[in-house]
Amino acid sequence: MRKWIKRAAALCLTLCLFLTAAACGGDKTADAVITYGMDERPTTLDPQLASSETEQTMVRNLFEGLFRLDAGGNIVEGAAESYTLSEDGLTYTFTLREAVWQDDTPVTAADFVFGLQRAVDPVTKAPYGSLLSAIDGAPAILAGSAAVDTLGVTAVDERTLTIRLHEPDPDFPMVLTLAVSMPCNEAFFQKAAGAYGRNLDATASNGSFTLYRWEEDATIRLNRNKRYNGPFPAKPAAVVFATGREKQTNDPDADLSDTAYRLARLEDGTLDAGKIDNSQASALSAEGFSITAYEDTCWAVAVNPNTEIGTADMQKALRESINRNVCDTALPGYFTRADRYLPASLTLRGKAYKETQPLQYTFPYDPADARAILAETTENQENGRLPSVTLLYADEPGMEEAASVIAQQWQQNMGLYCNIESRSRTALLSAVAAGEYQLALVPLSAGDNTVQSFFKQFTEGGPYAGFTDSTFAELMGGMTGSLSDEALLQLAGQTENQLLSYTGLTPVFFSSSAFAQSPQMQDLQIQPFSGRADFAFAGRLPD
Repeated sequence: MRKWIKRAAALCLTLCLFLTAAACGGDKTADAVITYGMDERPTTLDPQLASSETEQTMVRNLFEGLFRLDAGGNIVEGAAESYTLSEDGLTYTFTLREAVWQDDTPVTAADFVFGLQRAVDPVTKAPYGSLLSAIDGAPAILAGSAAVDTLGVTAVDERTLTIRLHEPDPDFPMVLTLAVSMPCNEAFFQKAAGAYGRNLDATASNGSFTLYRWEEDATIRLNRNKRYNGPFPAKPAAVVFATGREKQTNDPDADLSDTAYRLARLEDGTLDAGKIDNSQASALSAEGFSITAYEDTCWAVAVNPNTEIGTADMQKALRESINRNVCDTALPGYFTRADRYLPASLTLRGKAYKETQPLQYTFPYDPADARAILAETTENQENGRLPSVTLLYADEPGMEEAASVIAQQWQQNMGLYCNIESRSRTALLSAVAAGEYQLALVPLSAGDNTVQSFFKQFTEGGPYAGFTDSTFAELMGGMTGSLSDEALLQLAGQTENQLLSYTGLTPVFFSSSAFAQSPQMQDLQIQPFSGRADFAFAGRLPD
């Protein structure tokens, strides 16, 4: 009956890494106030709308879904007391344990029905609503061709919930641990009148923590939820999320960049843990910090097909004039060469994809052909040259150096002079999505740790380089839960190969996300790829 959840548990074990310090006596680490460095302030704590790493981390601690991850990284029952799965793998029946929201309102099956319906409703615009596509009726609802009440979720009674899938999905239990699958009390939601999840009074919780303070330009504090009666009570008394800059107006380091400032606060003990740049890892490791890093982003050169430099021939020339061996040696050491798209942290049916799919792809290097294409392209241009060409890149450590290396390759190998220009990652992605660029070094990532989620970013509007490919879409659409593991692996390789054949997008290098915790911390659970931290199990030695 539970064969699917066992496979999902294996998936989670592959995905979860833990930041741990040496064991120092359990009781001494409890009841601490842990300070965590956040990348950016959240704009919403509505689980169905949470998108940033910080937002999803807070939601993970404030809410509890039907399943959740235990201290060992296994998928286990959370808000569900027990469950059964039909023999055909299509119908989950959950019995909820008795639990309450922070205002003592009972958590019921209807809360999960409403939350899941909101997640797939196009009106909500949930960024990760498509992750629920396995639920019966979800694809049609997401496409706007069916009403939300046709979703295959039913509240049989207050404590009994059924979820019906349209096809078996071994990864579905993992999806039910994510923010998008959290419950939502409809009465509380309606009372919030459009402000749900956007301020202290309009945010409810049923998880290990409750929201205690959320003020503009101040730290955000989560306290242990005293009403929580589930199997995962919070070990720390509170978690404070901080940028590190609050009330530090006289700090001599106040003019440092955000990442440099976070490093300084980790070193002086103001922060206990937080995300860091890979460039900072070695310095912190030498000081006794525990560092965990995982490869989760592919950086690729995107060519705008709607510009003079975006023709099929010029796309080919730009790819042919990148000497990958030079890039490999010239890039910062914390980047790794990318001869394919999918980062190492991605999995397929619980197995590391790169280990099971030894895909080989050869990028042609032909400077002579690239020069010939450029000459033919520019012969009818005024002054025999293209208008000014600019490569956009993210204003992040190492990216200016990487963009310079790529631009230098184009100049040396095909005679193309290219300017480089930095943007914040948000501004860069907005420019690419709007088509307001010529060339861009873009980050390719996904909403969870699965291969399917990575591919989905190329089927939903094509935000990168105007990507549209009917063959790719057909291959991606065939990656269903009804396939055998072997067939799914083969199809995933064909899908990646099809993406690699598109010359308007060229992978160059991978980057990793890194997290640091002080020597006093232990058992802070970090989920690779999403970066979501679970503080329920975390401890900290007293100062």
